[in-house]
Amino acid sequence: MAWENPDEPYDAIGVFGVGFTAIHPGTTTSVTVKAWPPAKQAIQPHITDLLAIRANKGFRRYYIVGCRDGVLSNAAAITWDYEDNSQQELDTHPFTAGISPNWKAWSHRSEPGALVLEQGVRGPWKQFRSLSMGGPVDAEGKDYFQLLKTRSPGVVGGVYRKFLGLKPGHTYRLSVRMNTLAMDQVKDDWSFSFHAVPHDHGVTLTAEQMAGIVSLPDGSGDWQSRQAVAYTPGTSTQGKFAESTTGPSGGTSEALDMTLPPGADTITAWFRYSGAVCSGVGFDWIKLKDVTVP
Repeated sequence: MAWENPDEPYDAIGVFGVGFTAIHPGTTTSVTVKAWPPAKQAIQPHITDLLAIRANKGFRRYYIVGCRDGVLSNAAAITWDYEDNSQQELDTHPFTAGISPNWKAWSHRSEPGALVLEQGVRGPWKQFRSLSMGGPVDAEGKDYFQLLKTRSPGVVGGVYRKFLGLKPGHTYRLSVRMNTLAMDQVKDDWSFSFHAVPHDHGVTLTAEQMAGIVSLPDGSGDWQSRQAVAYTPGTSTQGKFAESTTGPSGGTSEALDMTLPPGADTITAWFRYSGAVCSGVGFDWIKLKDVTVP
């Protein structure tokens, strides 16, 4: 697991998982965890908890928490499925300052407060319990979603995150779930889209790059060249969370899987909203899968 710390280091960093707890120095940015092997004995018939069944098929959840001056950060979480060779966001942690864990805000040329990020609530809080671990087993079980909206029609912004520690030469597939909510009722111009680009781990995309003002770090052009899915007036998800996935060359998906070039070990993914003042758009899930043939 790899992550980035804020400019001011933590006093200590804790990494937690099923049967695993470790405390590291506050400047630590990566750890290697040996996962438990899958269960070799059959699950007893009386165990009907789907979560327990899924956990024995390869799900492992890990949480990273920073501590400074006795105050804990929110948890950055990852759900790793080693049978599927993928990671996805299936945590149920409340947001910090309206931003989903693992993500950061970005905006370009907008007055302070014009981009509004909030924790959307999908319904009554769900309680998950099993003999092995807790948490939803798919995106439908999540309590919260990221809500993006604006107070100015000229705003361009959203949220972004990095996937670190990837392997150059490997091919990765991204899946997301997006919701245009009530935007099909808005007649003014707007757009809500998802993008991703590979690069070296030392690179952090600027707001100008994510907004499409300047070229992306891989030289592929602007944000449209790295657009995986987009919604605009006349298209919508009809108030539902719609899943979109990149695909192989020659497949049915318009957006292709990404093969990391030499020296690239990071993928930055970002959501971009621009246009009308609105009640909001949102997303609730992202998954990264290594589809490289051994």
